[in-house]
Amino acid sequence: MKPEVHPLAASFSIREVVDPAPPSKQVLAEIDSIWQRESLGARPKLHDGQIFNLTSYRDGAFEGCFVPFRRWLAQRSEPSLRSRLALRPLAVCALTICEERLIFGRRSDQVLQDPGVWELAPAGGLSGESRNLEGQVDPALQLLIELDEELAIKADQVEHMEAFALIDDKQEGVCEIAFRLELAPGSRCRQGGRGEYGEVAMVPEDELSTFLRLVSKTCESSLALLEYAAAIGG
Repeated sequence: MKPEVHPLAASFSIREVVDPAPPSKQVLAEIDSIWQRESLGARPKLHDGQIFNLTSYRDGAFEGCFVPFRRWLAQRSEPSLRSRLALRPLAVCALTICEERLIFGRRSDQVLQDPGVWELAPAGGLSGESRNLEGQVDPALQLLIELDEELAIKADQVEHMEAFALIDDKQEGVCEIAFRLELAPGSRCRQGGRGEYGEVAMVPEDELSTFLRLVSKTCESSLALLEYAAAIGG
């Protein structure tokens, strides 16, 4: 199922609410068991941080709550938990442009979702760090954190930032707020210290089709966003 991309008004809002459907004790025990198995076994570098679970969205108004990452891991690991947890993480991504080049990252082989796949960079889920000084969830702040941690690019190198689209990936169960980032001339990216990417690339826009044809695999949501941006002239 191809991800859907929709326009997103600049006036969109995000409201943090109390978890409307906390898991039962039995489900929590299942989640903990899966976490112990995965974090002590195949994925020892996993971090049980907070992710923003989208509980409702209508006309540019997002509502949701922060939940432990281990719940998302459990939902992806055990199909029977998908209907009981019904998690829908909200994330951020970007068309990052510097001197007519787009930035891509090849996801590390150690990450949970899409290992080894190329994607538009940076990208990442909303975490507790996305709260601004007023305590509000701020996706732009999260994107700047990802930019630094994943690509070693500081906020002062960003000349323009605007959210312009919402990607709804029903197959993966994830929604992404897509931004357009324009970096100062001379900006350079490299693999950040977090190890999210095994490789990064700055691809000239006139060589994009060749790049996408030559790489092993590209994230479906990135391809959908590129197609949408081309259609609206972005």
